[in-house]
Amino acid sequence: MRVFPATRPLPPELYALIDERSLCRTAPCIVQWVGDSRVAVVSNSGMLSHFAIDPATKTWNDYYGGSDPAEQKRRELSVDDVEKGAVEVRTVTRRQIFVNGKPVGGDFE
Repeated sequence: MRVFPATRPLPPELYALIDERSLCRTAPCIVQWVGDSRVAVVSNSGMLSHFAIDPATKTWNDYYGGSDPAEQKRRELSVDDVEKGAVEVRTVTRRQIFVNGKPVGGDFE
């Protein structure tokens, strides 16, 4: 298991969760910190998994971008938004993990 940045070790609870999911048990993998309390795990098959600290329980869990209640609330549209809201197309910058120049998984954030 390679961790980036190497200067930021993983907490034991996160090691246990990654092991429980069998992500790095039989093949090499990469763990990349992508936030203060979030990591992305890249398996040798190119599968990308995310883990984050649940703010309510303060425990590490699988992270699915759409399952964060605060994020869902932030993106929620009202009927008025849909019927009368301004619509625009924006160019946005996203983050994505690359290994040896090859993209892994989709973008996040």
